[in-house]
Amino acid sequence: MAKPFRAIGHPTDERQSPIGGPILAEVGRRRGGKRDIRVGEGNDRGSVSVFFVIITLAVLAAAGLVVDGGRKVAALGEARDIADNAARACAQVLDPTASRAGDATLDPTEAITAGQDFLTRTGHTGSLAIGGVDNLTCTAEVRIEVNTIFLPGPYVVASSQAAVGLPGP
Repeated sequence: MAKPFRAIGHPTDERQSPIGGPILAEVGRRRGGKRDIRVGEGNDRGSVSVFFVIITLAVLAAAGLVVDGGRKVAALGEARDIADNAARACAQVLDPTASRAGDATLDPTEAITAGQDFLTRTGHTGSLAIGGVDNLTCTAEVRIEVNTIFLPGPYVVASSQAAVGLPGP
């Protein structure tokens, strides 16, 4: 006749079944007549916790890439827009005396001032330069710093746009 199971948690429990192997599960009755299933301790104890931690970190990293990456793309679009408008404001200031003579050139100090005024009104900083053929091209570069929410460190987004001032209506 086989030896009966010992109750799990009993001080003399050797965790062995009557046929010599380890106890994997024992079904018994608790008070109140409900079934009680106890699983024996194995090597996979705590493995759900490690899996949960790894999956949670992966989900947070993916969320960080989506949120912070989206903020970076939006800031790049804003930097392009601001740089384009600053270059356009700069390029609209033609030298009036040269325009009357038929030779269109930008007034360098007025053009840079107009571009910087636009950047100041919009609350951005950047640099402006005049160059190109006949000094008609105004290039604006705008930098925007984007604070991240999930990922470490802020991003610095820069965009450079050029506009050409041409005489005429």
